Amino acid sequence: MDPGRVDELFDAALELPEDERHSFLDAACAGNEALGREVRALLAASEEAERVLGESLTDFAGPLLDELARSLRAEESVLPPGIRIGPWRVMRELGRGGMGLVYLAERDDGAFSRQVALKVVKRGMDTDEILLRFRYERQILAGLDHPNIAGLLDAGATDDGRPYLVMEYVEGRPIDRYGDEERLDVSERVSLFRAVCDAVEHAHRRLIVHRDLKPSNILVGADGTVKLLDFGIAKLLGPEPDAGAPLTRAEVRIVTPEYGAPEQLLGGAITTATDVYALGVVLYKLLTGRLPHGAHATAPAEWHTTAERDVQRPSSAVQPSSRRGAGGASDEPTPEALAAARRTTTDGLRRRLTGDLDGVLLRALEADPARRYGSATELGEELRRHLAGEPVRARDGDTLYRAGRFVRRHRKGVVAAALAAVTLGAYVVTLLVSAARIDRERALVALEAQRAAGVTEFMVGLFQDPDITGASVDTLTARELLNRGALRLREDTGRLDPGARGAALLALGRAYRGLGDSDISLPLLEEAVSLRRAEAGDFRGLAEALVALASARNDARHFEAADSLYREAVGLQRALPAPDSLQLAAWLTGHGGVLRDLGRPDSAVVLTRTALGIRMRHGPADDPGLPAALSDLAYSLRGQGALEEAESMYRQALERERARPAPRASGLARTLNNLGVLLREVERQDEAEAAFREALALAREALGEDHPRTLVKGMHLAQMLEYRGASDEAEEILLAQVEVTRARWGHLHWSVGQIWFRLGDLVRDHRGDPAAAVPHYRQAVRIFGEALGEGHAWTGSARGALGAAFARSGALAEAERELREAHRILLAVHGSEEHSAVRTVRDQLAGLDEPASGAGRTGGQPERLGGSGSDENTPVGGGG
Repeated sequence: MDPGRVDELFDAALELPEDERHSFLDAACAGNEALGREVRALLAASEEAERVLGESLTDFAGPLLDELARSLRAEESVLPPGIRIGPWRVMRELGRGGMGLVYLAERDDGAFSRQVALKVVKRGMDTDEILLRFRYERQILAGLDHPNIAGLLDAGATDDGRPYLVMEYVEGRPIDRYGDEERLDVSERVSLFRAVCDAVEHAHRRLIVHRDLKPSNILVGADGTVKLLDFGIAKLLGPEPDAGAPLTRAEVRIVTPEYGAPEQLLGGAITTATDVYALGVVLYKLLTGRLPHGAHATAPAEWHTTAERDVQRPSSAVQPSSRRGAGGASDEPTPEALAAARRTTTDGLRRRLTGDLDGVLLRALEADPARRYGSATELGEELRRHLAGEPVRARDGDTLYRAGRFVRRHRKGVVAAALAAVTLGAYVVTLLVSAARIDRERALVALEAQRAAGVTEFMVGLFQDPDITGASVDTLTARELLNRGALRLREDTGRLDPGARGAALLALGRAYRGLGDSDISLPLLEEAVSLRRAEAGDFRGLAEALVALASARNDARHFEAADSLYREAVGLQRALPAPDSLQLAAWLTGHGGVLRDLGRPDSAVVLTRTALGIRMRHGPADDPGLPAALSDLAYSLRGQGALEEAESMYRQALERERARPAPRASGLARTLNNLGVLLREVERQDEAEAAFREALALAREALGEDHPRTLVKGMHLAQMLEYRGASDEAEEILLAQVEVTRARWGHLHWSVGQIWFRLGDLVRDHRGDPAAAVPHYRQAVRIFGEALGEGHAWTGSARGALGAAFARSGALAEAERELREAHRILLAVHGSEEHSAVRTVRDQLAGLDEPASGAGRTGGQPERLGGSGSDENTPVGGGG
């Protein structure tokens, strides 16, 4: 009997359903009963084995296989903490890659002290081919010397012969996570990415292709420095194959499919264009928060589906409908979250990506390597041209686009050239663009006239209300008139066309804000912005509405929202063919104040200096906005700690305002108040108190007793009096302000809570009675929680102050409860244990276990409300 024939029939029978096997064998073994008996015996044994083991051997052996995998993984960690490898001592494991384990290590021979990343081949992968590749990586890294590439420091072999590399240890975050957590806008992300292009080009010039570029291999340190990691699968290019270089078999392609170029996934030739494609994917992810192809195949057999997919246009990828499921669910961030992480709105992000960046990314992600950028340098240069406002090569075929870019960069020169060459035909495109712009400006003028007529008719109608008699008109207050206008707009939505209605809403919103009613102004201005967005082409009008809303958001302490609105408005203003320089300066100043309140004084100084420079160059000699611009720059400088320069700016602002024929009392009051805060910081108490008293008197005269800015100045004077020991007068001012503020804003407005907070400070610190301060802080906690939310920073600060008061009065259980809640809130807000407010509360908690005389019992409270305490930064019921 032929054993091969037995095996052949046995295998064939196993492929058939059980009820067909015997008929198959009858036919196949006809005339050879011994052969049939042998095959049937094997089938019977197989069926018995299946009954014993179950339907699948894998199911039976699954637990054993899992245990074996766990055992193998445990064996991979061959370097326990403390072991020495050459002169290096292993501290802990950092991560694992396809063929190597990476450890944090430090120098242990006394030569010098340094932490490094030590990479060793994993156990089980130390084959001749892998060892050759690992040694080759060492050769590659040794040839790279660039500030944005993690450098090779040392190399050697372990006691069991496995090679290791010692590389610069980079403590950073993947570039996409860094961009989101630092809330970089699109321009800042593009600038950061250009450093990646420089590093890759450095490698390409040395004939090295990285082949695995992805965010986890591109880290950004705390100082913003980019570092490119892991050339472990790089390939050395040369005119002839390098005899020492390991070959990469097609069936063992090492690649991250989400970032792999089509030729890489399909086993084609690897060139520098392969890295250009990966750079395009990384930049796409950095700017949009998405991958260009959506979900990717992970099995090598499915890579061809990824390689053949079309790339979605970046500006389309951030729209609300992009790649959402039928039920609207998605694991990806929402477009709103993506836009917020880039300090803009969804519409603003879409517009920012449309055009240049769409073109650049689509070219970098071309499926055909020949159609991509030829090098990382070309890609980086395209991004430089985009940031500089120059035409990008990806849009070479768009003549109008190039003309528009040229005009924007060289407006004065183009005008002069057009006048000089009016008889020549070379400037036809420019003239057509100018004509279109003139037509557009005329249309906008007509639109503004139509709006003005509608608003005038609306305002006159308020005085023709049949409910108003001649006598009552004389006593009608501004707020009553505004209330009538707001009511009429709510009740009669069809009286005005959308343009005039938007203008009326904008006027009412601004007026309410001027009276200090920022809470009322917000919904009016929100609707005005929505109506302006619906009017295509009126970018100037939309920008004005955005700034009005940003100012009201700032008054209401919605700093993040105000920042985003200012950015969008300033971007629109700068994009206008003829931007209003002084208006732009005013908006930059307002934006600078918001950045100062967000804790970014350096950025605030840049904006406010720019705004002041615009006014000095383009404004008239008696520019009424110049004193305020000087004062705002001083405010930003004070946040930077440049107190001497800040004081000089404040003094110049006061001098210019007082020299005006009709000085504005409100402007003088604001500058005096901010100067008083600075003088208090440098311990010039007499001058500070005099500045605060004059500021309060001017504010009462110009704005009234109950205006938010007047209340702010009263609070600053009271704080100064507390500091100087005049606590009776300070308490008298604050208690009077409680009544005024309650009458104006109601019992639960956050400004009332702020005054209770100050009263708690006074009683606790200057009366030395922490128990008596407890009810004041309780009021502040309750009001802030209701008005601003339990998770707001001011709620956390008030809980911290309440906890400190409990601790000083000996109520340790209550103190611990409030301080723990304060720590949770402030850590969530500030995101770092090292933030001063979080650290203060943490120290107070630690101090609860110390003796009663210890610092923990008497520690200072968390950050003061409003931070630096300026007129803009410590509002009551509004501000600004």
